[in-house]
Formats: sequence, C-alpha cells, structure tokens
Amino acid sequence: MLYSNASEVNNRELLDLLKLYFEDAEVPVEWIESIFASLNSPVISTVTGIDFYLKVEGLEGKVGYELSGSAKNSKVFEIVGTNQRFKTSTLIIIALILGFDFDGLDDELSSNQIVTRVNKMRKFIFENSDLVMVLKLSNADYSFNFEKYRDKLTFSDSDGARGEYYLENDFSIYEQYQEELSKLSIADVQFVSKGRNFVGHVHREIRDEFLATLNAIKKPVEIIVNNKLQESQTNSKIKQKTQVEIKNENVYLRNAAKALEGLGLSLNEAVLHSKFLNRKMDNFETISSVVKKTEKLNGEEKALNSLILVKQEEYNEKMGEIRKYINGLNAEAAPFGTNFTQNDILEKMQRIKNEWNGLLIGGESIKSILRDLEGEKVVPFTVSSNYLPSLFVKNKQDLMKLFENVSNHHMGVNKFLQVADGKIEMVDGLLKEKDLIQLKLRQLNDQRNTIMMELNELQSILDAFRYFGDYDDESYLDKVMEEVVQRKDYKLSLKIVKLLDEAEFVLNASSNSELLDQIHSRIKENEELLEKGKTVVSLPSQAKYTIALGKALQDLLAVIAYLDADPSSQSFDAKYRASVSTNLHHTVVGLFNDYMKERCKYYFEVISKEVVVTEVLSQYNFINQEFDINGRKVSTREGISGGTDSAMTVRSFASKPTLKKLGLILLVDEWGDVGVELAKSVYKTFEELDTFGFGIFVKVDDDYDVLELFAVAEGEKE
Repeated sequence: MLYSNASEVNNRELLDLLKLYFEDAEVPVEWIESIFASLNSPVISTVTGIDFYLKVEGLEGKVGYELSGSAKNSKVFEIVGTNQRFKTSTLIIIALILGFDFDGLDDELSSNQIVTRVNKMRKFIFENSDLVMVLKLSNADYSFNFEKYRDKLTFSDSDGARGEYYLENDFSIYEQYQEELSKLSIADVQFVSKGRNFVGHVHREIRDEFLATLNAIKKPVEIIVNNKLQESQTNSKIKQKTQVEIKNENVYLRNAAKALEGLGLSLNEAVLHSKFLNRKMDNFETISSVVKKTEKLNGEEKALNSLILVKQEEYNEKMGEIRKYINGLNAEAAPFGTNFTQNDILEKMQRIKNEWNGLLIGGESIKSILRDLEGEKVVPFTVSSNYLPSLFVKNKQDLMKLFENVSNHHMGVNKFLQVADGKIEMVDGLLKEKDLIQLKLRQLNDQRNTIMMELNELQSILDAFRYFGDYDDESYLDKVMEEVVQRKDYKLSLKIVKLLDEAEFVLNASSNSELLDQIHSRIKENEELLEKGKTVVSLPSQAKYTIALGKALQDLLAVIAYLDADPSSQSFDAKYRASVSTNLHHTVVGLFNDYMKERCKYYFEVISKEVVVTEVLSQYNFINQEFDINGRKVSTREGISGGTDSAMTVRSFASKPTLKKLGLILLVDEWGDVGVELAKSVYKTFEELDTFGFGIFVKVDDDYDVLELFAVAEGEKE
C-alpha cells in the first residue's frame, strides 16, 4: 500500500480510485487524462539509517553534554538520566532545530510543562544567549549541519543550502529560520508527549491527506466542466438535425420504449447492475451465499495473518542472529578497515583472503636484514594505506617501523581469518535459512492478497445492494440477484441505454413510467416537426458527457464537504447524508479505513512482564473514529491501559510515511509506563516502516547522573 504526506504529494491510491470512478461515470478517456495529467504521486522510497551528533553547552548554566548515535548499530535509541538531566529539553531542541512546529498541538502534548519548556528552549536557541549547540545528521544520501553560538546561527546541507543569522532578541529570526528550513525537506518530526489520542491524530493526518488530493482533483474537473458548458453554448457547436435524422431518432425512441415496457426492474436499477454486479454474481444464488462466502474468506484471511505473524517473527529472529554475528565480526575486523553487511560479507571476506594470502617475513627477520645495511638515511617517502596508519619514512628506524606495522597487520589479519572462518560459515547458513523464510513469507502474502482481492469483489457486491434495499430484506435482494444472474434485465437495460444514446436522449428520469412519458413526449415533438417539415437544433453529443462529469463533480464536492466537516456542527448530518448518497462516499471511506488499519496496525496485549502478544487490527469505524478490539473500544474518547495506549500511540506516530530526505524522526518524551518486553515488541514493528529514520525514547533512571544514550538493538551505550 502506498502512502503520501498531504503537504508534499497527492495520494496515489486515492487518485487511482478516482480515475475508476470517473470511468464508471462514463466520462471520456481524454477528459480523464486531462484531469490527472498534472497530478503527481511519486513512489516513496526506503530511508537509509541515520548517523547523528548533538552537542549542547551552557544550557541553564549547567555543564555541557554530547550525544551521538550510529545507523550501523540501531534506528532506536534510549536517552537515560535522572529527572534533572535535560532529557525532555534534548528532544525539544532536536525538534525545534528541525523545524517542528509545536503550536496547536495541545491534544498531542497534553502538558503545560512541555509548552513552557518549548517556549524556553525556543528563546535559548533563536535569541542571543550563552547556549552553544551543534546538531549533525547524515545518511548515505544526505547530510544536514546546524551550529549556534552566542550571537550567530548557521545551517548547511549536502545539497548546497546555506543559512546564517545574527541573533538579537527578536522572535522573527525563528520564523525566518522555519520558513527557510521548510524548503529543504529535511525530516518529518513526530513528537510524542503525554497525549494518547493516537486515533484522532492519525485520523486527522489521513483526512488532511485525502482532502488535499480530492481538492487537487476538484480544480481541473471544475475547469473542464466550465469549458465544456461554454463550448456547448457557442454556435460552432450547435447541430441541426435533418428530417431523415429526426425519423431515425424516433425509430430509436420507439424501440427503447418497447424494450422499457418489458423491463422488470427500473432502468436505474438495471444500469446499476451493469456497473456494480455484472459477472461477479454468476457464482451466487442468494444474498446470504455472498455473506457466507465473505465470512469464510475472512476466517481464512485471519488464519493466514496468524501464520504470517509467526513467519515474520521467525524472520526477525533470524535477522537478529545474523546481525549479532556480523556486528561481532565488524568489531574484530575494525582494525583492518573493513565493515561487513549481510549483502557483502561473503564477497568481502574472500577479498581479504586474496589480498593477504601468503607468507611475510617476520619483524625480527626484517630488523636483522636492516641492521646489515650500510648507512642510516633513506630517500624520504610517505606510506598511506586503507589498512595501516600513514607513515613518513625518512630514516632506517622509520623503515623498520613500517615493516613491523605491515608484519603485525598481516599476523592480525591471519589471526582474524582463522577465527572468522567458522563464523562466516554460520552466517552463510543463517542467510540461506533467512532466504527460505522470506520466500515462505512472500508465498503467504500472495495467498493473502488473492483472498483480499476476492473479498474486495464480494464487498463491492454487498456495497452495491445498498442501492436496492436493506440487507435484512433478503427476499427482495434475492429477487434482484436472480434477475441479475439470469441476465434478462441486464441485457435489456444495455439495449435501452444504447438506443437512447443513439437518439441523444439524456437519461434523468426517476422511474420507468416517468421515462416512458418523456420518451413519448419527445416522439410527439419530433412528429410535429416532421409534419411541419422543419429541422431541429440540438446540443452536441458531448453534452451528456458534460452532465456526467458535472454529476461526478457534485459527488466529489459532497465527499469533500463531509470529510472537512466538524462533527459537532449543526450542518454535519446534512453533509453526511449528501455524501453517503453518492457512489464515491463508500469508496473513499473504505480506503480511508484501510489506511487507518495500516497506520495504527497493532494492538499490544501485555500478558505478563515477560509475555506480550501483538495482534493486527482489523476493524475501524470511520464515523465513530474507533477500533474494535475483541469487544473493547480504542477511539478518540477511550483507551485500554497506560502501557498499551503508549505503545499503540508510538507505533501509530512512527508509521507516518514521508518523502523527506531523512525520513521520519520520532521523539518520545513519555515512555515510563512501558515495560521492557512491551518496548521490544514496539521496536520490532519499526523494521517494516520504510521511511522510519530513527527514534529517541526518554527513560528515567536515577543510576545515571550523566545524560547517556543507548542503542537499543545492541543494548550498549553509544
């Protein structure tokens, strides 16, 4: 599933659904291509790991500190210290430097202390103060540097951007800095404090993204509708029908009227059949059979999800073992200027063997040879290597040192190779096991996708029946289904629509009887024209397409108004009714619910301190803004428990996709109510987030009087 950031790009899946909607509305293909031509939706790519460094001096007159984290160790870090060690201030500093706007986030922060601290840190950073600060962020593709001294602030990045400000006691510097930084698209910061309304937060983010995309579509649609209406009013577009054409039109109309009299359902219902039910209904006889099939597939999907979770856990464990061995080898290989990854470990190990294979004269032998040489001086030269420290050789002693270095390094490499061979075989075996698990995961996901496609088809059938009556009225729905399956009314309806199109007759009647009256009235008007020997002036055939696009625009506006409405306003019910009456409403809301399930995704149930069960969320109620988890509700109004709510909040905030260069940076201030195993379960879910850059979590520990940072994956201090 593809996502986007509403401020950056249109939502790709929503654009695709809207294209299908306009096609179903019989809008001409060239018009649709014109509407979507200028709407971009690039694919979001994976963000590589980030190295960061923070230096702070003079914060409230205290001793300074430095923190650093390396992408090769982890994407998750815990900042540990006592309650007085500036942990929260550190997160706020990072957020402010990266342009995060705290204003208007009362619901997420839920803390007056945080708001006060933000204002204080903003003053320290962006006004003349004794605070000294350096922040450096970089990955394989991009880097950003920030420095602040008493009266000067500078920033730069690897794309060539530069900024320099001389600080006065003037808040406008902060506003200027924010404006300049927003142009760089550095990182998407998510700040988690005491607030736990993650459902409302994610709902708003997705709503804003959908509204941005829908409004982007609205503008070109309005332009085309207006242009086509103007074209229809110009003389060059008006057509005169001859006597022969009028006679032919009446033939089409009479045939349509005759067919209409034999139609069991209303023509509107029959047309809906053709759009919504078509061949998907051939395998079903009753509405209950569709419901039963849906329930069966839902059960199969749930079972597959359980298998996928088990296999994903196996995969994660295997990756953990691989990382453990590779990190150990990297520590041992560090003196030789080598760093392994799972993708290149076998190739690099072979390269080391090839480069250092063979015997080398030992250090004592070298000394003996050099002692026998006459003289002390040598022609000066410098030796530089990836494997050895640089050395300027100017005499015999330097030359002896050089050979000793080479000899010692050679012995170190050979010793490393003797130890590493067994570990390399182990890593090779683990990599093969990992590949088999990965293959099984792909197979399971393919099975699940097949089921999901079938479920989507069944859901489209059930959704279509909303147009014909209540689910509870099975006798009527079964009658409709039987008529659709038998194809009698379906084929007849296609014939009627085609005949009316040939006669350039706009279908806008609410019932068959009304339509018959309109057809007979038109036939009578044509007969009068024929008697008088007159021609008739008519609008071009594209007028009906303009009407179709105008109707689609009305539906689009209704859905936009509903998404943008305040549920507490008096007009909300009217906007809801207008939206839900459109075909577009259920499509958009269905996709919205899928996004909510993907963003929030997991419910973490704490069985004990050592056991945490992770469950995938499956049901989201758009209207009530709530998830149903085994009968318990998680919504904008209620949660489950402190630790679980915190875990679900953090995972939901971390899952926001972004096109920013360094991805998403997660800063979590309140993490004290989350136990060790629950925290591990949350951290594991970050591995599936392509645009997650890194996260820093605050932990209070009175044993750490000095602020320290730990890489969670390694359990070691950075």
